[in-house]
Amino acid sequence: MRKEEELKESLLKFDKFFKESDTKRVRGWEKAEAERASVGMRHQELQHLHTYVAALLARKEQLQARVDRARIYWDFLDSVLKKSKKFEDARQLMGHFSTLVSMREHLERRRSEVENRRVSEGSHLRHYVQEQDARLLQYNNTLSQLQAQLDGVLSQALRWESTWNHVQATAAKETLILVQIKVVTLNLYRMTGGVIGGAEGVDVDDTLEQLERIHLYIQNRVNVVSELRSDTTNRPFKQSDWE
Repeated sequence: MRKEEELKESLLKFDKFFKESDTKRVRGWEKAEAERASVGMRHQELQHLHTYVAALLARKEQLQARVDRARIYWDFLDSVLKKSKKFEDARQLMGHFSTLVSMREHLERRRSEVENRRVSEGSHLRHYVQEQDARLLQYNNTLSQLQAQLDGVLSQALRWESTWNHVQATAAKETLILVQIKVVTLNLYRMTGGVIGGAEGVDVDDTLEQLERIHLYIQNRVNVVSELRSDTTNRPFKQSDWE
């Protein structure tokens, strides 16, 4: 019985040792895995650092190249400062340069504004000129129509003037005839013994009255002649009438 108990106790100890060993082995494996993971991470970080350092070195070389290329400008500024008594250091010179650049930008903006205004005003001017050209064309068309109407009126006026000249010429002829009639009538009136002026006379320009009195005079003479013919016809013929 004692041997069995010792054997059982030995088995329990071995089992405990085996479990403890297995636990330690698992822990060691986990620790090794953790260390390997940590080493991997450190390796990646190191690679990143190498890449970053390489980029910084490349950037440094680029900046150094820019500095080397810009050194000529620094030397130029230094020579300007040595020759000029207006600026004490490069900062003052750069401030003055910045002021000039600002003024240039301001002038450029002003030039752009003026140019835009010029373009806008030019567009308005072209639009105004087009409107004035259209209005002038309309006025020219209206003027052409009025000129055509004026030509028609002038042509009609010439026809009326020709007609008026003809009328005046005809009137002049008729006036001459009337004057001749008036003179002949006045002469006939005087030949009939007519009196001009006075209470019983006739006005020298009253041709109708003169013609009326001439007509009465002739009518009286016709009546006298008619009476004489009547007496001669009714009276017997005598020899003494022939002597």
